[in-house]
Amino acid sequence: MDRVALAGVDWGKSENAFVVRGKDGAVWRDRFPQTPQGVHLWAAALRSRYPEGKVAVALEQSRGALIYALSTYDFIELLTVHPSQTAAYRGVARPSGAKSDPIDADLIYDFVEKHSEKVRALQAVDALTRELTLLVEWRRKLVEQRTSLGQQLSETLGQYYPQALELMGERNSPMSLDFILQWSTLEKLQRSRPATIRNFYTSHNCRSKKVIEQRLALIASAVALHTDAARISALSAIACSLASLVQSVSEQISELDRRIKELWSSHPDYAVLDSFPGVGEVFGPRLAAALGTDRDRWDATTLSNFSGIAPLTEASGSTRWCTCAGPVRSSSARPSTSSPAARSHSVDGRPPSTNVSEPPAKATTLPSAPSRSAGYASSYAAGRIESLTTTRATPPGSSPPIPQTPPNPKLLLDRPPQCHP
Repeated sequence: MDRVALAGVDWGKSENAFVVRGKDGAVWRDRFPQTPQGVHLWAAALRSRYPEGKVAVALEQSRGALIYALSTYDFIELLTVHPSQTAAYRGVARPSGAKSDPIDADLIYDFVEKHSEKVRALQAVDALTRELTLLVEWRRKLVEQRTSLGQQLSETLGQYYPQALELMGERNSPMSLDFILQWSTLEKLQRSRPATIRNFYTSHNCRSKKVIEQRLALIASAVALHTDAARISALSAIACSLASLVQSVSEQISELDRRIKELWSSHPDYAVLDSFPGVGEVFGPRLAAALGTDRDRWDATTLSNFSGIAPLTEASGSTRWCTCAGPVRSSSARPSTSSPAARSHSVDGRPPSTNVSEPPAKATTLPSAPSRSAGYASSYAAGRIESLTTTRATPPGSSPPIPQTPPNPKLLLDRPPQCHP
């Protein structure tokens, strides 16, 4: 179906502002409530105004209630605009900084109309991948929450019971959590019989007699950090609360793992992605969710850009430098010199060193070399430094300069990139 209208929508929690312009030039501006009935009534009004063809709806959202509701309509083509794009466009179109929901809807519409090549249409994804995507993303959040709770637990124990950090084993493990819940203070631990403590460790698969005896000796010789009963009582209650929370989150993660494993085993991309080196039961579903089912979207360049391992070249005046698109801090520093050697980074992400007493190195760029990262092919630019051979007079009493040996280009190409996230 041909596109017969374009709509820009500025979504909100309670209501959404929109502007719609059809091929006939008629403009419709209004708001509709962010409720199930309001969204469906607005979609029905769009179909009534434009009974034939597709209506493109652009908004700053790639997921959420509004996207999920509108994606059920075949005649609506969803266009996702990144908020940073409209923010930059607002600075150009509205230098005064004026901002409101109707203004933002107009800006979204104007941006998509004039820069349609910068906007990606949201492609439909099969039901299995949709469910898998939501589950793996929520699992990732739960893992981060568990890590945060574990750090809080360690910090709390360090304020009144630092010996537990050595005695409880690996942080967030079942043994460590059971240890805190059973012996939340040093006093309770030292009142327990050695046989009880020994049985606790062996029941949690800690069967090294040497390790157990070392821990028993540490318990016997342990000295309390302080004897403030009020603080110990409060902090031990907090530690037990945090340990219980970590246990609960770990149980939820296990439940998600079972459901994700069930979905992943029946996914159409399972056989391909599972054959990649390093892709297991956790990373495989996440990779499938990130790649989606739109195969026309990906090629080697697009995939390396998406994963953040592609080099990013920046230039200003006579200075040129290369950084990584991913979240790398060490290789993004701008060089302070504009010499030719500083215009290209070496393969380890650092700018080539320069010396004012020596001639600058000549930097050239070799073709991209393929690399395998997480099982899929990617490309990166390898730098090659060629030293210039010059004849220089040696001052009396000084030793001649040591000639610089150009590095082997094959070794540089074989070396994996150091600037990936």
